[in-house]
Amino acid sequence: MSLSDVHIEALLNQKFLDYFSTTPSYETLRQHCLARIPLRPIMDRVDESLQMVLAADKHQAKKQLEEEACKSQAEYDQREATSDVKEERDDRHRTHTLLRTLEEKHNAITHYAITISRTERQIRHIEQALILIEQDLRERRRLHPTTHQHSSGPISETAHEHHHSDGTHTHTHTHTHEEAITTLTQQHTSRSLELVRLRLQLDEQRSTKSRLQKEYEAIDREIKEQLPERQQQRQERACARAVRAQARLTADPDFTQLSADNRRILQKKISEHYATLNDQYRQLKSQAEQKCYPIYLAQLQQQLSTMPYLPWQANQALEQIIICMQQYLSEKDAEQRERIRLATIQQQLAALELELKQKQQRQIQLQANIPELQSQNAQLTQENQRLEQTIQKHQALNKRIIIAGMISLLFTLAFVAGPFLITAPVSATLFPLLLIPVAVAGLAMTGLFIAAAIYGIKNVLDARKKAHNEQTITDNIVTIDRENSNIQALITVEIPQLYTRIGETQNAIHTAQYEIAMHEQSAARTLAKASSITVDFTLPSFFAAPNAPGSFPLPSAPPLPEEERPDGRHQFY
Repeated sequence: MSLSDVHIEALLNQKFLDYFSTTPSYETLRQHCLARIPLRPIMDRVDESLQMVLAADKHQAKKQLEEEACKSQAEYDQREATSDVKEERDDRHRTHTLLRTLEEKHNAITHYAITISRTERQIRHIEQALILIEQDLRERRRLHPTTHQHSSGPISETAHEHHHSDGTHTHTHTHTHEEAITTLTQQHTSRSLELVRLRLQLDEQRSTKSRLQKEYEAIDREIKEQLPERQQQRQERACARAVRAQARLTADPDFTQLSADNRRILQKKISEHYATLNDQYRQLKSQAEQKCYPIYLAQLQQQLSTMPYLPWQANQALEQIIICMQQYLSEKDAEQRERIRLATIQQQLAALELELKQKQQRQIQLQANIPELQSQNAQLTQENQRLEQTIQKHQALNKRIIIAGMISLLFTLAFVAGPFLITAPVSATLFPLLLIPVAVAGLAMTGLFIAAAIYGIKNVLDARKKAHNEQTITDNIVTIDRENSNIQALITVEIPQLYTRIGETQNAIHTAQYEIAMHEQSAARTLAKASSITVDFTLPSFFAAPNAPGSFPLPSAPPLPEEERPDGRHQFY
């Protein structure tokens, strides 16, 4: 049986049966009844049984985990050995391949070294040839000046005239000198191009040789370092597998058949499983401590009829004590339930009080917002009145400006038209003089119309501002109405409802507190009654029942008074 299969009540019942079979005395049984705590002898036996089951579970868990770890390690070793054999075969094949490749790379490097040397010799040969050609060209140009006289007629040979500083004389010769220079120049160009080609070819050959050298070194490093290192690793793994295989054939308390990593993993799993089992053990022990005393009372009540060694009045006294203590437990359970209910109600009350506080703060905030909105509306109304007066004033001024401008224009036209008709036949030189008043009148009219336009723009801006203010006033009125409604709802509905719910909750708290007090008092009286039940073994013989087995006086206890509960009913103890 494992801890998961332990039924704690059945285990307690069994331990109590074993305990009662030891014929405990009346005083011992009575003290256990009145102690109201788990019985230490029973808890010791239960703990002993649980620890035995715990130890068995730990042993079984450890054994199972060890077997699984060993089996997993053996399977892993087998897979690793197969993998190492394959890897060794592949490495041998790769070694042969790399050796062939290494030889090919070496041959290619040698070939390119020879090719590079040949190309370098060619380059040096061409460079020397170019130097000789350049020297020949310089010498020929130095010996033959560049001044030439050519005849204009068709001749088969061209005569050259050379002027010398020592004396003035001329001589003629053929074009053989120029042809030689031309030939040398062509040779120089051809050799230069060939030199450029060879240098490019040399760079390419050197680059290829460098690449081949790097590949050769990489292959050589793999052959001399990497492959031997893998071979060494395989040998080490093979040795470790051999040690583990040998350990499997003998007793292996230290689990050398597991690798170091797997031993650490195994220990971790065992520790985690032990921790789980310990938690399970503590939970069962806690359950046993909680159920020990109630089960003791129930088992003792059942077993009293099977305890012939107890006097009859002791049996009756224990029966009454058990009834009292069971009632005591019932009262304590009810008290605990009421305490839990009280805690829940107190949380509800705290939530209601917080909600009430928030709604009251909202009411205050709304009531503070309304005067601000009303004040803003009053300011906006005054501003609109000023704007309306300004608009009307500007409109009247615009009308006067326009009328004045039109009248001024008419008078100016009338003033100019008459003289113009009179002087027109006389002289055209007077016409510009007649336009001066018209120009002055036009400038005046332009100023008047500009002023009228400015006042018109101001009127448009003021009208827009006024319309915006009116919209703001309307929005504020809507907001005031809405917040008044919210305030009214808070004052008349929401806050009163919260007060009602808070009052009901407070009443429920008082009721729960009263119930707790009543259960406490009832439990205390029941405990006092149980404690007062005694058996007097020294009464005279004439009190004994003549025909009853075991003639002993009955136990007695003072009766409990009748009490009236808060609901008006009577309660008897």
